[in-house]
Amino acid sequence: MKKNKKLGFTLIEIVTVILISSIISLSLYQMLKQSSKTVAEVVRIIDTDLPIMPFYNQLELDITGMFAPESSIESYVQKLKKVEENSKENNETKEESTNSVKTDIDQKNKKDVNIKPVPEVKEENKEFIKNIFYIKTNPGFIFSFITTAGIQTLEFDGSLKPTTFVRRVAYALETDEKIPNTFKIIYKCDSSSSLLNIENIQSPNFTPSYELISGIKDLKIRFTVFEFKQKEDDENQGNKDQKNVKLTEWQEEDIFKKYQTLIPAYILFKGTLVEPNGVEHPFEFEFKVPTYSPYRKNTPNVQFKSLLKN
Repeated sequence: MKKNKKLGFTLIEIVTVILISSIISLSLYQMLKQSSKTVAEVVRIIDTDLPIMPFYNQLELDITGMFAPESSIESYVQKLKKVEENSKENNETKEESTNSVKTDIDQKNKKDVNIKPVPEVKEENKEFIKNIFYIKTNPGFIFSFITTAGIQTLEFDGSLKPTTFVRRVAYALETDEKIPNTFKIIYKCDSSSSLLNIENIQSPNFTPSYELISGIKDLKIRFTVFEFKQKEDDENQGNKDQKNVKLTEWQEEDIFKKYQTLIPAYILFKGTLVEPNGVEHPFEFEFKVPTYSPYRKNTPNVQFKSLLKN
């Protein structure tokens, strides 16, 4: 007798199909969930970074071209040399006065000789750019420096040509009327003055200027420079110990005297961006200054030697 074949699926087949379907469904659900999280995170980052991008991009452009004119560096070098020479002369004068006491006593009976004073030769005070890198926090807030950031000009044939455009830029904080307890950053650019000094651009009525970003809270700036200490054993070889120094204040003359530079090596910006609805987004970014190069004796300076020599 022929056996009758059973129609349909066995229990094992049904369980296997259900298990495979469950695994596929769970995988699709996890993929959808992960995609939703990723999209939400991307949207959040865009919403957070988009308002700060104009500020970040402008800073990056300007800091990339930041430099210290050679004329300013040489002026401070000569100034420090004069201070050292004067201190040496004072020490020598004290020694000579001590040694000349006996000689003066022996020459009391001699006739006085009238010696005409030699007129001092006054050196011409050449003007040079000061406050290359400048920050003032009270009263008000302004952050300024000299830069040659990439500028393009449109030629007659329609092509873009990169050009060197030396100018002083400034970032000034002003009260933001739209969001309470916040500030807006006003961007200023000055290329009209041949000396590019700070007095012109820090004026409240300076133009051209425009709002770069608003809703800024608790903006802090920190600078990093390097302190070099000569090794006694390697004096002839010129090897130096390097130490990172973090600064929050910048006094140009003192900085050059101690760290042999007019611009920092790194600049850190830290603050909070407040949206109109009150949501706060903290931010922190640090830039490296490509032209940072501390002055060293008998070493050519590489900070844009061809710019602003006069």
